[in-house]
Amino acid sequence: MERKLGGVLGLLAAAAVIAVGAARGVPAVETFWRAVLAAASGFLLGWLVFGKLGAAVMHEAAGSDAEAPGRGPEDKIG
Repeated sequence: MERKLGGVLGLLAAAAVIAVGAARGVPAVETFWRAVLAAASGFLLGWLVFGKLGAAVMHEAAGSDAEAPGRGPEDKIG
């Protein structure tokens, strides 16, 4: 899932760069390399924020169920 979301964000970033480059009259070669850089950055951002690394950080920040207020050891499942 994280690769798909990263890929989608990368493609959207590249499409936005191409659209803006074409609208502003930026040379095609420069627009292409900017789009490649935007695609790679978008993929990396999608992978870090929504991928396994991002999920691990969010899980760590949330803590475990045993630390939730109002829950004791007897309420713990499994």
